[in-house]
Amino acid sequence: MSISRFFSRVFGVVVLSPLVAASARGIGLLNTSQALPGNLKNNVVRLHTEVNGLAGVKKDAGSGLVLEQKNDKTGNGAWICILTADHVLLAADKIGLGFGDGISATMVQTSTLQLYRGPGTDDSRIDLAVLGFHVDDRTKLPTFGAVTIAAPKKNDAGVLAGYGAGGSVVEFNEGPSYLSDKKFGTYRSGKDTIDAVGVDGGPVEFSQGLEVCTYKFKALEGTLAFGPNKPPRTSGDAYILGGDSGGPTFVGSSLVGIHSYADIRDDGDKSYGDEGGKWTDVQVSEYKDFIKKSCDAVPEPAPVVALGLGLTALVKRRRK
Repeated sequence: MSISRFFSRVFGVVVLSPLVAASARGIGLLNTSQALPGNLKNNVVRLHTEVNGLAGVKKDAGSGLVLEQKNDKTGNGAWICILTADHVLLAADKIGLGFGDGISATMVQTSTLQLYRGPGTDDSRIDLAVLGFHVDDRTKLPTFGAVTIAAPKKNDAGVLAGYGAGGSVVEFNEGPSYLSDKKFGTYRSGKDTIDAVGVDGGPVEFSQGLEVCTYKFKALEGTLAFGPNKPPRTSGDAYILGGDSGGPTFVGSSLVGIHSYADIRDDGDKSYGDEGGKWTDVQVSEYKDFIKKSCDAVPEPAPVVALGLGLTALVKRRRK
């Protein structure tokens, strides 16, 4: 069973449980969980899609981060600007927005949607997207934290967050791994050291439904490590598994990355994150102008996006 790079369309954060083979879920796990400061946990959202070419199929697509809320001048509505990974939304006919864990998550009703894809073409695109959602009743929204974007440094202590898969720690002769439970919908955040900044991410190809896109971007990276040197493992880094593409990496209260892909080993119907595997984020400080201009355009879109036409306008634009 060799390690190979697997490019899924969704990834998730997993943190080590204090017991070997125990489920790695939630905050407070030994040595690895780390909460985001202030209200920033509330900014992390779940994105759900219905996929073009797979009629009626609904996908737990990934995660995103609320950057800003803009209240309507009249009424109870509001626009929220969300940053995610572009590949999360490939072939999406419909996109849903949710807050919180599991089946009790609050799915917010939205009436209008705008999409700004990362710079480039489908042959070479930055793996970022900015979504503008109009929420009909802003009283259902949590209180969001203020997001600032900063350039990371090597050896910074990063905190990865998202709604992706959990996992359990398993031991092989070659060393420990996270075994993905492939279950989407539970918020987790955990820490890992940023090993590299300003490196080349990709090229990596994602496909979903009838759409294919190749991504290249400036990236930051981290590496999965466990401890101690022999079982039982009682510490380990946060890592990206199935379900959390588009989720954030923070250093302190500053956003530094958006999750794109990771090294995952597939073995039949099981997926593993092995010790020494690498996770890769889009380094958002390299694309501040795109993010700012896109978020500023919500709710006053550029001419190429038709405000008020919702997903119909979105899909037509994506298929040009």
